[in-house]
Amino acid sequence: MLRFPAPCAVLRLWKLLVFTGLMVFRLSAADDVNPGQMAELAFKEWKAGHATNAMALISEVIRVDPKESRWWHLRAQMNSLLGQRDATIDDLGHALLLEPRSRVLLQGRGEELFKSGRVLEAVKDFDLVNEVEPAFAPYNWQRGIALYFAGRYADGRKQFESHQTVNPHDVENAVWHFLCTAKEMDPERARARLIPIEGDDRIPMAEIHRLFAGQSTPEKVLAAVEGTGETRESSRQQRFYAHLYLALYFDVMGNSGRVVAELKGCQPMGSRDDFMADVARVLAARVQPEAWKAPLLPQQPEAGSPVKPPDGK
Repeated sequence: MLRFPAPCAVLRLWKLLVFTGLMVFRLSAADDVNPGQMAELAFKEWKAGHATNAMALISEVIRVDPKESRWWHLRAQMNSLLGQRDATIDDLGHALLLEPRSRVLLQGRGEELFKSGRVLEAVKDFDLVNEVEPAFAPYNWQRGIALYFAGRYADGRKQFESHQTVNPHDVENAVWHFLCTAKEMDPERARARLIPIEGDDRIPMAEIHRLFAGQSTPEKVLAAVEGTGETRESSRQQRFYAHLYLALYFDVMGNSGRVVAELKGCQPMGSRDDFMADVARVLAARVQPEAWKAPLLPQQPEAGSPVKPPDGK
């Protein structure tokens, strides 16, 4: 049944339209328009949770001053948090036309391309990141994951070996090194080369490491995340990671049925702004496209969602 909006809702909508229209008019009509100040206003509107206002303002800033990469980057961040993948990639592409060797822009577009399932394109950006800023290369673990899905297993293994030098206590790095080595060689040789890890106290990472070492079972991994006494959010994330790494484990072991089952366990749990949730989606698209139907990101950001200010690149 068609329902008319409440009067207060109509008033809020009218105020929003008037505000946005006035701001766009001011930007278009003023001779002394300052795009930086308007971009700052867009940033403040975003932080206040006024996504529509923020997008209207930054879009007009881009119209007035299209040769400044910061404005394209700011709108790309907003589009990303709104789940607008294609628009995000397009905005980053425009920014890169202005700054083709920006590590931040290349890394950002690479991540967005990966999240969209465009893995080979993502790898090209990640490779270029390591070329333009070699000092950042050991930290570029996202490149290693993309290389795994692109089938460049030896390069992925080397990326995780490099990452180990700057992040020596991370079970996930050891696991991805295992996965690349298992695909490059075989699981037995990968197990013999499993990187030893100490000091990763995140639940259930220790049990996951023991699983890949051949010293535990999938059942023990799942048991490790039950009744931990953590907050609801922490518990949800722990269960997500348990199911994700079990899916990856069964994938490399050739058990496709269990891969699908574990990915279904991930589905209601993965944080939507977590890169690893998108890893689960990419894996799901590979093994069974219908296995994951959750949207990539919420359609409206919460107030204060993490967007960098317009003076940052």
